[in-house]
Amino acid sequence: KNDNCAEKQVSSYVQYYNISKDIETIEIRRFCDWKNLKFFDIKHLIFEKYLKLLEAKKDSLNLEYFKMLKGKWQENTPLDKLSLTAVCSLTKIDQGSDTKEFIEFSELNKIVIVRNDRKIYYNYNLEFEGNNTYLSLDPYQNGVEFIYGHSFLINKSDNNKMKLSRGFP
Repeated sequence: KNDNCAEKQVSSYVQYYNISKDIETIEIRRFCDWKNLKFFDIKHLIFEKYLKLLEAKKDSLNLEYFKMLKGKWQENTPLDKLSLTAVCSLTKIDQGSDTKEFIEFSELNKIVIVRNDRKIYYNYNLEFEGNNTYLSLDPYQNGVEFIYGHSFLINKSDNNKMKLSRGFP
């Protein structure tokens, strides 16, 4: 925090910034000489440790979820066809099951949708926002860019049952 920075310019137009991190707030109230630092440089200087901690926490949660998700799941509604208002109930099935349609969390951040012996591969990400967890499928099918990806809110989950919806709270 530097309250006596040298002003680089003077103008009648000023943008004020408040940057809050934990209990500390940094106020920027003038045209300071930032020595050609860009926004991402400043972000890195201020939040580097904090962002690394958040990323480590996210990685840990992703691994924890994958332990629960790993395996085959039977859908009551095809996940990739789910309407905006419907809820998809998933039930974990035995790995040796001869079911022709299912989804499988095959490895960390990889999902396969199986439809009558046709396999569609996606990368997936879990996003954590407040108390909500979102499952996002990248807009690539079998490594080829597709028109859109899929995003789902995980409404309820345990080791054997899960409910997903497209709706966001």
